[in-house]
Amino acid sequence: MKQGQPITLSELATVVNGQVAGDPHLVITGVGSLEQTGPGEIVLAEDERKLCQALEQSPSALLLLPVLAEKAQGKVKGMILVQNPRLAFARILAHFAPLYPLAPGIHPTAVISPEASLGRDVRIHAYAVVEAGAKIGDRTWIYPGVYVGPDVTIGADCVIYPNVVLRERVTVGSRVIIHPGAVIGADGFGFTTADGVHHKVPQIGTVEIQDDVEIGANTCIDRATIGKTVIGRGTKLDNLIQIGHNVQLGQGNLMAGLSGVAGSAKTGDYVTVGGQSGIVGHITVASGTVLAGASVIAGNITEPGFFSGVPARPHREEMRAKAAARKLPEVIKNEKELERRIAKLEEMVARLSAEAR
Repeated sequence: MKQGQPITLSELATVVNGQVAGDPHLVITGVGSLEQTGPGEIVLAEDERKLCQALEQSPSALLLLPVLAEKAQGKVKGMILVQNPRLAFARILAHFAPLYPLAPGIHPTAVISPEASLGRDVRIHAYAVVEAGAKIGDRTWIYPGVYVGPDVTIGADCVIYPNVVLRERVTVGSRVIIHPGAVIGADGFGFTTADGVHHKVPQIGTVEIQDDVEIGANTCIDRATIGKTVIGRGTKLDNLIQIGHNVQLGQGNLMAGLSGVAGSAKTGDYVTVGGQSGIVGHITVASGTVLAGASVIAGNITEPGFFSGVPARPHREEMRAKAAARKLPEVIKNEKELERRIAKLEEMVARLSAEAR
């Protein structure tokens, strides 16, 4: 991948706070992968196995742990040695894949209410709509087709990608990234049934997205019935996630795609949820909990741990149960065989008793 500006190995090491081994003047033009690497590219080698795989591609440079440097010595032109290769890799990718900029200013086709408030260096692109009372912070970028509803507040340095909808009174913090098609502040799923008719319960609350949150494409976060739905600071949501009304997600949560959280559920800080998983409504999940993919938390979790299954339980317990379940066909077969033998013995005992009489 060759985007961004070429940079010397020593300059790149400064970016990631790493140590150079080899030619410090080596020019790095991009980032390669373990499967395909071109001249001038640097490759991440997290462990010994991946290092061997990377060396097969003959990269110009490697990003790796100091303990692996000796194994790569003389096989590449240069190395950057760091204690956290994955974090360093993320920073290198940021250098070579800069954000595609919007043109400065306001596009002539954007519709901006005169009662909206725009900060310094805001960029608003084609066919975006900003309603009355909306406030957009400094240096925030609004991509084409975004709808910013009445009295919405968006902080500084945010990136709102195409076709995002921010409904009325939603609050978005600073440095938030919202990917295409996400809908923030749609009505929560609230109905009450009387005489066979479902009556809508008005959803008069709002949504609060705190600082440094990232929200994936086509993710939906419902407004609260009363009060607010909250996405805690630094939380990262994948694509196609559903967050119900009045949900409270703590700080630093990670949630993979196709997951859902039902209304009024609360998670602590740094909860991790695997893909295609769910959390039922009106429960609390302790900070630090990890939920495996395709699992469902159906009750309160008061102590952190690794949980899996439907309903979710401690992962080791779930694995033992699954291992036992795999043996069920054999157990049933043996049971039927035992029943056959018992029946045969009973027949034999009955016949012997009759002969004895």
